[in-house]
Amino acid sequence: MNNVRRAGLRRGAAALVLGLAAATAGAVVPGTATSAPTDDCPEAFPAEELAAGQAVDGLTVTSGSEPTGFSGTIKGVIVDGIAPGVDMVMADLTSPEIDRVGGIWQGMSGSPVYAGDGRLVGAVAYGLSWGPSPVAGITPAAAMYDLLEGGGPAPAEQVDVPPEQRPALRESGASKRQVDSGYRQLPMPVGVSGLSPRRLGQATKAFGFEGLDVYATGAAPTSSAAPVVAMAPGGNLAAAMSYGDVSALGVGSTTAVCGVQVLGFGHPANFVGPTTMTMHNADAVYIQEDPVAAPFKVANPGPPQGTVTEDRLAAVLGVVGPLPEATTVSSLTQLAGTTKSRTGETRISVPSMVADLAATHLLANQDRVYDGVRRGSTSATWTFTGTRPNGAPWSLTRTDHLSNASDISFIAPMHLYFQLSGIQDALDGRGRGRIESVDINSTMHERRRTWNVAKAEVRRPGGWVTFERGTRVRARAGSTLRLRVSLRSVDNYLGRKVVRMRVAVPKRAAGASGVLRVLPSTALWDQPEVEGTGFDKVLARVAAMPRESDLVAVLNTNAGRRGLSTRTDRTLDAAVRGRARVTVRVVR
Repeated sequence: MNNVRRAGLRRGAAALVLGLAAATAGAVVPGTATSAPTDDCPEAFPAEELAAGQAVDGLTVTSGSEPTGFSGTIKGVIVDGIAPGVDMVMADLTSPEIDRVGGIWQGMSGSPVYAGDGRLVGAVAYGLSWGPSPVAGITPAAAMYDLLEGGGPAPAEQVDVPPEQRPALRESGASKRQVDSGYRQLPMPVGVSGLSPRRLGQATKAFGFEGLDVYATGAAPTSSAAPVVAMAPGGNLAAAMSYGDVSALGVGSTTAVCGVQVLGFGHPANFVGPTTMTMHNADAVYIQEDPVAAPFKVANPGPPQGTVTEDRLAAVLGVVGPLPEATTVSSLTQLAGTTKSRTGETRISVPSMVADLAATHLLANQDRVYDGVRRGSTSATWTFTGTRPNGAPWSLTRTDHLSNASDISFIAPMHLYFQLSGIQDALDGRGRGRIESVDINSTMHERRRTWNVAKAEVRRPGGWVTFERGTRVRARAGSTLRLRVSLRSVDNYLGRKVVRMRVAVPKRAAGASGVLRVLPSTALWDQPEVEGTGFDKVLARVAAMPRESDLVAVLNTNAGRRGLSTRTDRTLDAAVRGRARVTVRVVR
């Protein structure tokens, strides 16, 4: 690395330190300086002036957070290779670490590449499609600098290698399959902390991480007291949808620090345009070689330092300073009869991922306390708070008692996910409305706290009639049926109890026939109608969602064009299973 670049790196790091305090007065990011930065980004080297064989060098992190150098030579330029008006620069790179692992790696995206005069050629961002290779596709600096003023075209999913450049790639060691497959964006998988690989795979399928390639990673701390490593060219850069117990983020490299603005990756993270991810540095543990796919960087993210505001074609753009608004997920998980418990916290900065990541947070904390995939039960209460689209506050609290014979830790997160998803969908794209907090309290039990419906009876003249197949009872229209439901717990853990219920017989059902059933509310297809309009109706629907601990008595008749139904709900102190039914004839 020449003296021009060394001086530029020192100036860039100093500019960031100077900018922290000026940009973060009152924010959670620490800083000590008092003056605003004045240094500009390095000048962009025009892609059209690059020549084959031209020497370049660059910066990236292989371990820790301090960038080290690499070198290379330009192989050529693919005109409009990334998108209309955005060329792709090809270069053959080398360094002790690149040579050790066989090529460039996932997490190297954004590593700056400089010409001999110190101007910025661009960022490492693309690799050959199959296996490791030292040949990199570079996003030109000029396209990245466009983000400082906004916008950009859509990226190409695949970039073919021009025929005249293929022999040079084969001479560099690229296989025929790699050359024929062309370039693709270096993978930007999403690291998710808090779960084992097995659990992460289950969560990916269950909680809707659509289109995201996820893997297990370390957590980014929520505490502002954690050490902060300044953003620097070639340093680590993480863009996070959440941080804390469950940190969901992509790790790449910083290309340029322009005052308090940080450019990195050289390609999109999720290509969503304007965004509200948090921006972090990271500590690289090592680079893992992979003979089949590309090598990859293993890193621990640091605390948030600002906001990623743009997720565009040529780069992500972050601003050092205030953090984005976040949904705070807090939880207390306990194991009944023991001292085992955990208090957890996750902050989610991307509103469309609140349901996914809150459910993952609960799963991670319950797994930590329960310490095994096994049967059991959970008593859970959660409270959601937020603002409506018109800015007015809202709050919703739900309690349920859950049971499962094989994997109790997964059940409460599934219920939480479905309830939050309904609210999240209602708020999506509707102005200021948001979910501000999710507060969870769950107590887990190693025994199945479950009631089974052992017998149901209906009171008729002359005594109690048991619900049995083939039994018919008569009920007068407009009357009330009195029920007696005998419950017996699984494994006799809770013993026995009797629940009394009443069900109204519709006045307009005279002459109709029907079925009277006693069963858990989760077994019903038809749910009760709720009142309200717009967002309030969505809240009412979520509040009325079936609970595993709700026992329902429902009378369905064939009266009228659509039939007439009545029901009564009783909330129990444990989950309920089983059902009973009897045929009813309604008379005047």
